Amino acid sequence: MRAWECLAVAFAAAAGVASAEPAAHLQLWSSPGDYVGQGQTWDLRYAAGDPFQAQILAQTHGVASYLRFQLHDAVDGSADSAFNFDVATTATRHGLEAGPYLRAERAAFASPGHPGLDAAFQHRGCNTIAGAFVVQDLTYSTTTWQLETFTVVFKQSCDGMPPLYGFFSYDAGGQPRSATRAQLAALLRPSVFGGEP
Repeated sequence: MRAWECLAVAFAAAAGVASAEPAAHLQLWSSPGDYVGQGQTWDLRYAAGDPFQAQILAQTHGVASYLRFQLHDAVDGSADSAFNFDVATTATRHGLEAGPYLRAERAAFASPGHPGLDAAFQHRGCNTIAGAFVVQDLTYSTTTWQLETFTVVFKQSCDGMPPLYGFFSYDAGGQPRSATRAQLAALLRPSVFGGEP
């Protein structure tokens, strides 16, 4: 079993939303000097009543290859909790599946052969991105192309600044995943990302 598969079993289902409505859980750890997260830590949940979108924008060879999430108001009432998030493999000519993706660039402008990543928070985004991410879980309907579940851990350096680390989980059934601080420390260690970026 590969490292990312071993780590996947460590997650616990989040206990918050019990309805069958879409919901998401976002955890961010921003390094001092990171523009997007402003050096702060965030733990936010987004419920179905909040205006947000979870979309598959593209597919490659019948497999989803570009995901976009647009979340606005967290359920805990945090002021300005807007989070826009793109994850893509379109420039690699492969579909997006569970596993590690290194040397990621800004999703909309990724060079051939590079996966794409773009995390913007509180309306702060990047011009250029160097990053990596590990997809833990991804399910969707190949009939309607509606997302069902998605869980990812990522590291993003914005415009050459110190990195932003994140954990994001989406579940259309209302049970997004969560992780303890110890599990997240294991997920974010350099070996998981192959030392990247």
